[in-house]
Amino acid sequence: MGHLSFRRSRGVQRSAHLAAIALPVIFLSSAACGQSAGQEMSAESRGSTPSSSANAPTNAEYPQWTLRLEPMAWYAAFAGDLNMPGLSGSNQHTFDIENFDLDEPQWSPVGFVHLQLDKWRISVGGVVVSGNDQEGTMDEGGLLGDLNLAAGDRTRSSIDFWSAEAQVGYRLIHQRMGTTSTGGDRVVFGLEPVVGMRMYSADVEVAALSGASSGQSISADDTFYEPIAGVKLEGEFAEQFTVDLQTNLGYGPWNDRESFSWDIMVGGAWRPVPNFGVRIGYRQLLFDLQSGSGSETFEFDGSLAGLMLGIELRF
Repeated sequence: MGHLSFRRSRGVQRSAHLAAIALPVIFLSSAACGQSAGQEMSAESRGSTPSSSANAPTNAEYPQWTLRLEPMAWYAAFAGDLNMPGLSGSNQHTFDIENFDLDEPQWSPVGFVHLQLDKWRISVGGVVVSGNDQEGTMDEGGLLGDLNLAAGDRTRSSIDFWSAEAQVGYRLIHQRMGTTSTGGDRVVFGLEPVVGMRMYSADVEVAALSGASSGQSISADDTFYEPIAGVKLEGEFAEQFTVDLQTNLGYGPWNDRESFSWDIMVGGAWRPVPNFGVRIGYRQLLFDLQSGSGSETFEFDGSLAGLMLGIELRF
């Protein structure tokens, strides 16, 4: 039952992704159209025709460099399936992590550092998520590594998971769309292709508290690497509000290790002063991490998703 529920939730999550991608684009397009229409009406009221230079977006000036720090907290929860390595030739079972109570949401530290050099952006960031001594009751039975578990058995489980990444982005588009009554930029729109590398580490331990394997435990850990590529959209409004969307895909087939991911983040910030702001956003990281083969396979096919809150510091 838990496995089927997880699969349905992925369909809902993909629909949410499409909406998250579409809304910022529609919002930015509407702002640009509204600004253009306002200029035309203003020109008509003065009895003149709008000039092409007034309506056309212009390239915004690039700062020589900008350093931006984003320390945040991520209220994220795991979802997905877990397979642990066992004896050669054994018939291993894949379990939904709900069985081990590893799907509880919790606040975890996450952060990014962005260095903007003219049109180039260099970013590094990471997240650490841990769940220790989580006790659960099995809804299904089967072999998990060396543990022979049955429905109703009690377990105690822990997981330590972290991910780190480095990215390089190049601003293909950085355009100013109109000015405010005070002379500031009404809208600045940016578009960046992004490439980089992402690294994962997953360490899982499960101990049986009752049943045929009571008193026994099994653990597995591994590290994964993958190149990533994607795109980032960003809009700034009235020099105080920003909305941004970034999505990327990653794939790493290295010897007996293989990983795949789809990461999407959408968020916004309000800067009451130029060098300080508050941020809110939502991130979902889908991943499939696998090492080994046959009955000796370790696989965590899951996701991390939730709300992010933090601050933004600019220098």
